Amino acid sequence: MGGVSNHVYFTDGRDHLVDEVVYIHTKPCTFQQHLGAGGFGAVYMVKRSDSVDVTVKVIDKSGVPYMTEALVMSYLTEVSHLEKLR
Repeated sequence: MGGVSNHVYFTDGRDHLVDEVVYIHTKPCTFQQHLGAGGFGAVYMVKRSDSVDVTVKVIDKSGVPYMTEALVMSYLTEVSHLEKLR
């Protein structure tokens, strides 16, 4: 399941998403732990409102000079296709 949010990502060294509640597909999800990061962004352990733990990749568009909205949408389409295989 993929989605787009306009949540602000800060670069001051603190992890501003941990303990934050962000609505993903209209459901509140609590970011619990930062698991790691790569070239496109960070991965978090998130608890959904139904108490299921999931991982969420947060893409940092500012960290990749060629990152465009079209590339993000392409990524989300790939996620959607992978979701159907599950």
